[in-house]
Amino acid sequence: MKKTWLIILLILLVQGALRLPFLSEPLNLDESTYTQIAVRMSQGEYLYRDLVDVKPPLLFDLYRLIGWSDPGLRLYMAAFALLTTLLVLQAGWLWGGKKVGLAGAALFALFSGGVFIEGTSASAENLMLPFLVAALNCTLLGGWWVGLAGICSGAALMIKQTALFNLVGLAGYLLWRRRWPESGRFLAGAAVVPVFYLLQSWLRGDLPVMFNALFGLSGGMLKFSLGNVLFRTAFIFVFENSLLWLLAGLGFFYLRRQAWTEKNGLLLGWTAAALVGVYATGYALGHYFGQLIPALALLGGLAVGNWPAAAGTGKKGVYWLLLLATLALFTIANQYEFYFVYSGDQIAARRYGSEAIPKFRRIGERIRALTGPGDQVYGFPVAVHYSGRRQPVKYYLTVKGGRSEVRLFGRLIYAHDFGIDRGPALTRLIDEDIYQAIIDRRTKYLVFGLMNAYLPPRLKEVITTNGYAYDRELSDPEALIYVYKR
Repeated sequence: MKKTWLIILLILLVQGALRLPFLSEPLNLDESTYTQIAVRMSQGEYLYRDLVDVKPPLLFDLYRLIGWSDPGLRLYMAAFALLTTLLVLQAGWLWGGKKVGLAGAALFALFSGGVFIEGTSASAENLMLPFLVAALNCTLLGGWWVGLAGICSGAALMIKQTALFNLVGLAGYLLWRRRWPESGRFLAGAAVVPVFYLLQSWLRGDLPVMFNALFGLSGGMLKFSLGNVLFRTAFIFVFENSLLWLLAGLGFFYLRRQAWTEKNGLLLGWTAAALVGVYATGYALGHYFGQLIPALALLGGLAVGNWPAAAGTGKKGVYWLLLLATLALFTIANQYEFYFVYSGDQIAARRYGSEAIPKFRRIGERIRALTGPGDQVYGFPVAVHYSGRRQPVKYYLTVKGGRSEVRLFGRLIYAHDFGIDRGPALTRLIDEDIYQAIIDRRTKYLVFGLMNAYLPPRLKEVITTNGYAYDRELSDPEALIYVYKR
C-alpha cells in the first residue's frame, strides 16, 4: 500500500510540474469574459438581468471563488485538475482494479493539460470534469450513491450544456438496466442544482433571457462544418493525443474480448456520451476535447493495466511498443518548446496563432497606468461570422474594467446590429450595456478587438458624438486592436 501511495504522489507531482510553465500565460478570450462577468456579479449585478453570456450560471459562481489574476486562475485550475486525476484513479480502480486506476490516472495527468486542447485553461470543459467523473464513480458504487451522481451531473450541466449528454448517458443506462430505485434517485439528484438556478432566475424575472441565452443563443452560435470537424480532430490526434487515442483503442478492443459486465457497458456508454458532447456543436474546437479525456484515459488505463494481454505477445506486442514510443517522441518534439522555451505571452501567441492576446494584456497594463480609481475602461471584441447562407451574424461583448482589473478582451456573444431599439430582450440587454458604457462620463477608454470585422455605423456614431477620439499610440492595427480615448 505504501508503494501505491508513492506512485499516486509521483503522478500528482508530474502533473503539477507540467502546468508550471503556463502559470504566466495571459487569460484567453473565454477566461477574460468569465472573469469580468464574475467581477460584475460580485459588485451586485445579476447574470441574465444586467449582463449575459451563453454559459450556465454555476460556471460564473466558480469563477467568483478564484481571485482575479492570471497565476491565480492557473493555480485554481491546477487544483481542479489534480482533483480530477484522483477521481479518475478511483473510477479506474472501481472498474478494473488498482493497476487500471493507476494507469488511467497517469494518462489523465499527462494528457489533460495538453497545449492544443487548452488543458491548463479555466474553460467550462475543464471545470466540469471533476463533476462528470464524480458522477461516474457514484454510479459505479451504486445504491444511495447514485443520488449524489445525479447531483454532480446536474452541477456539470450548470457549467456547460454539453454535460447533458453524460447525464443522459448515465440515466439511460440505469433505466435500460431497469434499476428503477436508483434511476429515481439519479433523476431527483440531477434536478437539484438546475432547479436552484432556475428558481433564482424566475424570482428575478429574467427566466426568458436565461433560456434564450442557454438554448436559443448558444445553439445558434456555431454551425456544423464537416471540414472543420475533420481538420480539428486530425490536428488534435496528430500533434497531441495520438498516443492516448491509440491506447484507448487498445483498451476498447481488449474490452470487447472480455465477458460482458454492467460496469463495462456503463463506461462505454459514458465514453460515447462524452464523444457526442465534443461534436455536439458541429465545430470541435480544441478545448471541447477536454470532455473526452477522462474516458480515453480510463480506456487507455485498461490497456496499460492489462499489458501485454491488451496488445498481444511476441512480435505484435513489440510492434505496438515501437509505435507508441514513436508517437511519444513525435508529441514531445512538437510540444517541448511550450514547456522549456516559451514565455507565457509566447505560449498564448503560439497556442492561438495570434499575437492579439499578449498585446491586449500589454495595452491593458499601459491603460491601467493612465487611469485613476474612478475611471472606467471598456472593451468590445466584435466579430462577423457567416452561416451557410453567407449572411453576416454579428457578435458583441461588453467587458467592464477599472484601474485594479483591466481586461480588454473577451468572448464573442451573439447580438444583432447595434441599436438598443431593436431585437429580442437579450439583444437589447447587450446593446443597452454597450450604450451605457459609452455614455458613462467615467469612461476614459474604449478598446475594440475587431477580429476581422467592422464597427457597425450606429456604434461609430455613438462613439464620435460622445467625445471619443482614436488613440494612435495605444492602438495596434496589425492586431486589429483599436483604442478610443475620451
